[in-house]
Amino acid sequence: MTKDRQRTVAEEVSPTVARRRLRLAVRDARERAKLTQLEVAEQMEWSLSKVIRIENGDVSISPNDLRPLLSYLGIKDKNVIAALVADARVARIRQRQAWYQTPEIREHVTEPMRRVFEYEAEASVVRYYYVNFIPGPLQTREYADALMARYEEELPADLVRVRLESRQLRRQTLLTRAQAGDVDVRVLLDESVFMRPIGGPETFAA
Repeated sequence: MTKDRQRTVAEEVSPTVARRRLRLAVRDARERAKLTQLEVAEQMEWSLSKVIRIENGDVSISPNDLRPLLSYLGIKDKNVIAALVADARVARIRQRQAWYQTPEIREHVTEPMRRVFEYEAEASVVRYYYVNFIPGPLQTREYADALMARYEEELPADLVRVRLESRQLRRQTLLTRAQAGDVDVRVLLDESVFMRPIGGPETFAA
């Protein structure tokens, strides 16, 4: 595979796919080498949590960290290394550009929730089934405000604000992609959802 071809393939791969492919390759290589995560951490002079988070796909790994790791795990094929390094670049660069990776979102939103944001932004098909409320990405700002008002006394104001903002960003991203034909969205709601006019009749109707 030429460098130009590697670059083209890397550019076409989503960061979600790139990071998943990379973490599976690292984990499989470690297991084939019969090494524990702790042994890898000690050899690389990393914390154990860093190795675990890389293999779980919770964080991306830099190309500079990846190359010595692959060497230690016994991966010598230059084409394989080049492909994995390309995946690492895609995962890190595009992930940093995403709205759900901003410092404020990272501070106030859990890692599993941010992963949901990422999957929604990358998915070609999205299905929702809700029994209580309109799905978060489809809520208008007024509906979301009325819903979150129930938790204002329980949650810090900054957390409420960031959750509302992230919900609107999810909505904007999803609807823009749906209108462009990039994602197929289908929603199944329990009848009880329509019996709860959150925010009043006008807000609920909107």
